[in-house]
Amino acid sequence: MAFGRYVEKMDEALADWSAIAGWGRWNLLLGNGFSQNISPKFGYGTLFEVACARSTNPCLNGDGRALFDELDSTHFEEVLQHLGSAARVAGTYGENAFRTRLLAAQENVREALIGAIHAVHIEPQKLREKKCDLSVRKYLDSCGEIFTTNYDLIPYWAIMAEKGGKGFADFFWGDGGQFAGIEAEVFGYTTPIYYLHGALHLFRDDTGSTTKLACDDSNLILDQVDAGIRAGKIPLVITEGSSAYKLRAINSSDYLSFAFRAFKSSNMRLAVFGHSLSNAFDGHLIKAMNEDNWERRTIAIGVHPTFVTDIIAFKHGMKAMLPKTNLKFFDSTTHPLDRGNLER
Repeated sequence: MAFGRYVEKMDEALADWSAIAGWGRWNLLLGNGFSQNISPKFGYGTLFEVACARSTNPCLNGDGRALFDELDSTHFEEVLQHLGSAARVAGTYGENAFRTRLLAAQENVREALIGAIHAVHIEPQKLREKKCDLSVRKYLDSCGEIFTTNYDLIPYWAIMAEKGGKGFADFFWGDGGQFAGIEAEVFGYTTPIYYLHGALHLFRDDTGSTTKLACDDSNLILDQVDAGIRAGKIPLVITEGSSAYKLRAINSSDYLSFAFRAFKSSNMRLAVFGHSLSNAFDGHLIKAMNEDNWERRTIAIGVHPTFVTDIIAFKHGMKAMLPKTNLKFFDSTTHPLDRGNLER
């Protein structure tokens, strides 16, 4: 079926990606489903188990774990959101000691999540063995702009898998890997990539500037991340639970605010892969996609038929959140980034 003739219906049918893709470039928004697609260990259940392990530094302490147990949940963003809201309520009513305890618990959950992500991270050689890195790179190279809310190093390794990253731009070309600044631009056939919520290999230095770790054969990035965390440094990752708190954290960073502005002002059709676009946790992204310049923009959302049990309800929910856009839904297992296609 040719692109432009596909009419979206609010039924259980999901299009094959090839029926939607057509010719030309798409912008890409990656979510945690992409990372789980590569390595199931990035799922919240596994991350929670690792975060509770004493070998994880730092691990969840009593207060950090308590709300997970109360909610019977392993969803870090949900717990972080509740802790942030509770701290705000406690402060409003003068319960300052309790507010301090809640904020400490929130910080413990945030740092334990970062530690767990680092602990479960897939090794680069695992990607190379099945040439997943090259397959991911090939697809990313076909995109207009790449936006990711993931913290892991998979996109970075994919970009670096060939030609030393040539053809891509992450805006960290200043001295010592510093962010090039809010006026940075790319030209020609270079594909920009933006880490909307930060990443493990990004750190904020003592001056408040953002720098990128760079890898070579003698000093692998995961080793550098480990050294930084053990030294008390925290990677620039936005782990706040609610969308409002995420946006506040984004606005406090020169690089993250730059990346978010790029997302808001982008003007190409968008493919969404591995992203649930939850209003509670991703409302800032949804609001950006309701800006006037997004009106009638085609947004193709990948849906995994195994994990979305009510496809009709999902479609209606997306349409309600993005009423101005031209929404299409495709079976994510037919997309080039699906693991089954990457490992062929």
